[in-house]
Amino acid sequence: MVAAAARSASVVFILGWLAVANPERGLAYAWVLGSAAFFLVTGLAQLWLYFRGRALRLAAYLFILVDSLALAAVLLLPNPYAVPELPPAIPLRYASFMYFFVLLMQAAFSFRPRLLLWTGLCGVGAWTAGFLWIVSRPETITNPPAGGNRAVVRAVYLDPNYASMLKYENEIIVFLLVSAGLALLVRRSRARGRAGRGRARPR
Repeated sequence: MVAAAARSASVVFILGWLAVANPERGLAYAWVLGSAAFFLVTGLAQLWLYFRGRALRLAAYLFILVDSLALAAVLLLPNPYAVPELPPAIPLRYASFMYFFVLLMQAAFSFRPRLLLWTGLCGVGAWTAGFLWIVSRPETITNPPAGGNRAVVRAVYLDPNYASMLKYENEIIVFLLVSAGLALLVRRSRARGRAGRGRARPR
């Protein structure tokens, strides 16, 4: 319950921030807030299952998978109401991958090592699928020409169709390391807690 509540509170904060900072207007503005509100709905659905006594163990894994796929789609797919439409590679330049750490925070509150590892794999898998969809488009540029000088490299980087492979690799490596590290920390903490309770029992 704490995990879903912490995640829902974070989404409410993010919604408030987007409402103030989002530069879009009209339907494009509503699309951004509506997309973000989806994650509030899934968080509240988890709370509802808990209070109804139906918090199935596998449901948490399913919610993480759905949220990861939906988050990648929201962050990488173009806003259908935005004018002018941006090149598909532009969203990869933003720091939006950090929103996946909200899902990792939720998994950490659950105090379940396997769920933390699952969250890391789902986040990386969803982001990779979106990244591959973008780089597979014919207009996308991933690497500057071999042997190019600084002017050429700068021109490629400033091209709106450029997608940085290095940035993508950094994102997924750090996310996997953090999820694995948190999983080990939670496992160790749980083991020490069990050992402490064992010593505290009267003999």
